Amino acid sequence: MISPAVRAEQVEVGGVRWHVKQRPLAREVAEGPKRSSPGGDADAAPEEPSSPASDAVAQKKRTASAEDSAAVRQPSALRGDTVGQRTQRSAARRPPGTEPTAVLVHGSGSSADSFELLAPLLARRFRVISFDLPGHARTRVPAGYTPDLAQLADSVHALLVHLDCQPSLVVGHSAGAAVLARLTLDGRVEPSLLAGLGAALAPFEGLAGLMLPAAARVLAQPGVAALLSSSVDGALVDRLLRGVGSRLGADGREHYHRLAKSDAHLAGVLAMFANWNLDELAAQLPGLKSPLLLIAGALDRAVPLAQLRRVAGRVPGASLEVIAGAGHLMHEERPREVARLIFDHLDRGSVTHG
Repeated sequence: MISPAVRAEQVEVGGVRWHVKQRPLAREVAEGPKRSSPGGDADAAPEEPSSPASDAVAQKKRTASAEDSAAVRQPSALRGDTVGQRTQRSAARRPPGTEPTAVLVHGSGSSADSFELLAPLLARRFRVISFDLPGHARTRVPAGYTPDLAQLADSVHALLVHLDCQPSLVVGHSAGAAVLARLTLDGRVEPSLLAGLGAALAPFEGLAGLMLPAAARVLAQPGVAALLSSSVDGALVDRLLRGVGSRLGADGREHYHRLAKSDAHLAGVLAMFANWNLDELAAQLPGLKSPLLLIAGALDRAVPLAQLRRVAGRVPGASLEVIAGAGHLMHEERPREVARLIFDHLDRGSVTHG
């Protein structure tokens, strides 16, 4: 099987020097992502002590895993020749560069690398574009850049225009979902589906809403990020990951450890928190024209399930799906399940990708 090559490049648009990753549509189905996750498999559960009963459970899990993997390769096999399958065949016949496109936007504190497990699965139907947000990881911003929601949305839109990209599918994790929701509300993107993973679409509530932005403004002062990054170790990163309800494999933990050791990255994250305000976006969410799919991790401590239920209740036609056993980083813990939910919602909506 052919695993499509990923092209990574630096692109300068409007003073922002972007790190962009483009993955072409898979002309043949690849075996699947190689990066490790808990238990060594993208959706694996922790090992249990062996016993006759646990062996039976393990066999059941292996069978379910095989069915799960097959369901991603043929997301709607049990429903016959679906819109999604016809789209996959039609897209594969198109010349390179004209296929339907999915744009993936990560959350604060992360990078495009957080989609290393999900992107190959989505590439079975889409050309996939991801990038580091301004001030994060390898994307650099000019002096005086203010990373509030409006500015980030403007910058992302300018990049998409530069890439001549009008996405059929947009997937945002945490704060990345807010950026995509802003673009969708403004009519600058018109996707067939907006999928929010642990989507941070509402302001922090209670005391946290007052204290966190103020604390971030203090920590965003020059020199503070360097002091913070020098004190980071693997144990601290693990505690932070557990704090959002997620368990990652070795590669995932190393990804966040590497980011946390970067002065420039931490400075960008703190600046974003210091300027973040979702009041206007939250008030306008009921006006979303594109279908909204919210995917929640049942163990998410960063964006609790109760908050996503309230958001879904305010947006006409919104869907909410919950992944048991996953935390805030469900796309890194359960990428196959996330991909399957996205494909199933596209199929059920009889979406025609353009």
